[in-house]
Amino acid sequence: MSLFLLLTFLLLGLDNGGCNNEVTPTFTPHIIAIMKMLVDNEEHLIVNWSVSDVVYKAEVNITFQIQVSRTEDTNIIHTSNYTTVLTKNNTVLTWNWESEIPLECTSHFIRIRSNLNDTRWSDWSPWKANSGIDTSNATKAILFPKDKKIARNGSAVYFCCVAGKDERVTRMSVHNKNYFLIQISQRTQAIKVEYDLPVSYGNDIDCIATKTKADPSILFFINPPDVPNNLTCETRDMKEIVCTWRTWQEAMNSNPDTETIYSLHEGLLQKVGKCQKESCSFKVTPGQNVYNITVKAKNKVGKAAAHLNMDITDRVYPVDLSEVSKNGVGPRTVNLSWFLKANYSSLGIVCQTNITTDNGNQKLQNHSFEGGLDNHSYTVTVDGLHPYTNYAVSIHCASEHFWKWNGWSKAFSFITEQDAPSVGPDVWRQIKQSPQGRNVTLYWKYSNNSETNGPVLFYNITRISQGRSTQVEPVVGVNWKEFSIDHNAHTITVRAVNSAGGSPTSILNIPADIGMAEENIEAKQINGNAEGFIITWQQDLEVTCGYTVEWCDQVGAKTCDLQWKKFPSHTNSAFITSATFTAGKRYTFNVYVCKSDGDNLFEKKVGYTQELAPSEMPRVTTQENSFSVTLEWTFDDHEMLPGFIKGYYVYITKKNKEAAHSTEPNYSEFMIDNPSKKKLTVANLQPSTDYNITVAAFTAAGRGRETFLTVRTRSDSAGLLFKLGMVFLVPVLVALIVIMCAWQYRRKLKKLGLLICSSSTSGNIRALQWDSSIFETSKTVQSTEPEDCTYCKIEIVESKKEKELLPTPSSEFESENEEFTVSHTAWTYCLNKPPAPGEKENTDFKDLKGSVEFANLSYFPDQNLLGSQESDPQHAPIPTNLSPIKMAIATLDYVSHTS
Repeated sequence: MSLFLLLTFLLLGLDNGGCNNEVTPTFTPHIIAIMKMLVDNEEHLIVNWSVSDVVYKAEVNITFQIQVSRTEDTNIIHTSNYTTVLTKNNTVLTWNWESEIPLECTSHFIRIRSNLNDTRWSDWSPWKANSGIDTSNATKAILFPKDKKIARNGSAVYFCCVAGKDERVTRMSVHNKNYFLIQISQRTQAIKVEYDLPVSYGNDIDCIATKTKADPSILFFINPPDVPNNLTCETRDMKEIVCTWRTWQEAMNSNPDTETIYSLHEGLLQKVGKCQKESCSFKVTPGQNVYNITVKAKNKVGKAAAHLNMDITDRVYPVDLSEVSKNGVGPRTVNLSWFLKANYSSLGIVCQTNITTDNGNQKLQNHSFEGGLDNHSYTVTVDGLHPYTNYAVSIHCASEHFWKWNGWSKAFSFITEQDAPSVGPDVWRQIKQSPQGRNVTLYWKYSNNSETNGPVLFYNITRISQGRSTQVEPVVGVNWKEFSIDHNAHTITVRAVNSAGGSPTSILNIPADIGMAEENIEAKQINGNAEGFIITWQQDLEVTCGYTVEWCDQVGAKTCDLQWKKFPSHTNSAFITSATFTAGKRYTFNVYVCKSDGDNLFEKKVGYTQELAPSEMPRVTTQENSFSVTLEWTFDDHEMLPGFIKGYYVYITKKNKEAAHSTEPNYSEFMIDNPSKKKLTVANLQPSTDYNITVAAFTAAGRGRETFLTVRTRSDSAGLLFKLGMVFLVPVLVALIVIMCAWQYRRKLKKLGLLICSSSTSGNIRALQWDSSIFETSKTVQSTEPEDCTYCKIEIVESKKEKELLPTPSSEFESENEEFTVSHTAWTYCLNKPPAPGEKENTDFKDLKGSVEFANLSYFPDQNLLGSQESDPQHAPIPTNLSPIKMAIATLDYVSHTS
């Protein structure tokens, strides 16, 4: 009956266009309950209500409008509509609302009204209250959310504090930082905390009221979980599937409230398997190969998921090998076997063997198999091995789809069996001349032990010459043999023998003796480096069997340690290296050309990996002269020198004491860039001087040790003799000239001497005056030349007193005219000009140039006579300004006599 009435009302309302609101029925909802609960870590208010049973039976659309009020029913803070279709199975309706502040902070009120088919709203239901703590009689302040709050990074969180009865909230802080208080009710205050804090979790929240302090709470800010990255799933034993992934954020396992929880879902199934932080596993479903897998991640603030579709046969990661062993070993093969403890009967298996020798050579081989059951043994034969060689082998396997190799098995070792040497030894020789013929040292070697295929027991050597063969006693334990041969050509064969057999025969031809021709080949210098030497040679058009380069590895040692390398005929260069090459050691490389008759020396090379300065000093001898020094030295350019001698440096300096007082350069340097020149003459030196001389050889690396010596130049004897000769020879020459000149006038000089000697001597003359007159006359004679007189005058004065005093001159002193029969005083002097004709002969003292008094050099006490014009010859005036000339006698030839 009720349903009929409802339909009737609805039809009537529709017929009237929905305009008659009076006849449209309304149904006021009945709120059954209001509950608080956490939904996804947030505060939610859950409301349950119902309406009249009539509406459920009609199954019509109905809209409910819900209002939320806070603190009191007039403070509406939220309004929303909720539309649904009422059914018989949905009699209790539910709606939830998320509150931004904890619901305990204050009372919340709910009321609802309905609208059937968008006609009109019903009356509001009565307010239904959800009481807060602020209405209780609590006496202590309480902080909400209690204990802890987990929020998403970047969000805002509200904390509220309800004061106890009869008190109020005064301060709320985060990490001791006070926040602005938002009043919710008379007893409740709130703060808004945003993620701008220095730490991302563990923030302390405090609340202080006027009388009490609330228990603190902790705020955590975290990120939602990352999507599981690089999700992969695989199986090892075809019984269990393991899925793994990577996360970019470390889960906070120490705090279960903030950690991320993972779960694995296969197909439509819910959680399956066991999950840890970055992996999950679940059992394989028999007969199922394809799987649709989802891994979900969830924490308090969010969710994430990753998906993967896979065929299990493509994702097989085989189990590790077990019971690996060898079943048989030959010279070049080995049989191996192992187990894989898993059922791979539906798969193909590929295994790889890794065989390594002692020197690190590696050999990988792949082997394919049909998969077997758990107890199936896998066997393989590995070939291509070397006889009598130590090997280490390990194995790993993968499925035919090569998803992933399993781990390498533990390596084990074995030795292959011996075999006969595969090649003959490499043979070479050294030949030295002897009075009886030639001494041959035969050498042989193998480049590596693998060529002998086992220990060599001995070597068989045969010599063949002129059709005759000679077997040499087998050689054991060494790689050389000495013997003598004649000057003819010889053929030498060598064969190595081990426990499995003998090697092919090696043949060496020794040509007939060619005498000293090889010693005339000049060695050419080459430059090496730390790596070795590059050797080049000219191509020989007659080469038939290649070239050989030989050298000594141990230069200067008792044992040469001869080394050689052979090269094909088309080669004209080689790189020679050795671990024993040392800087400062000279290495000689002999290049041999192989022809039909044997090997002949072709070229020689010498060089250093690195040249060093010479360690030896030149031995110097000197030959000193007055102005030069000749140096001569010896320096042996032998193979033990640490470099090629490029020349010599010579330095010469004055000794310090002499150099300090010299204005000339005291340092000279000479560089001789010809190593064969060992003589030098240093010129332009000073006599009787000490010099320091240094001589040193040099190489490309620099100057070597120096020879130091001091030499002294000889004195200049020739110059000294010349000077002494000049000192004694000049006076002698002058005297000879004077004597020669005087010899022509010997008679006149005698007469003049007689006149001088017979002159009267004044009683007042003294020895001192005589000496002084001689000194003054000597000075005048040295300064006046005869040719300086243009006119000379001689005056002779008779002296009676002298006449009495002097003896009568001998007749040989008489002149030819016999005019001078008595002693006279003679005066001679020079005039600047002679008297003019008719002019009275008068002496003007201004015209006098010079005069000298001969014979008596009388002293005149009567000074009045000086300058007198009296004509008395005896009292003739004597000029005081006269100066003597050198030889007055010479003037007699052109001076007339005056009475």
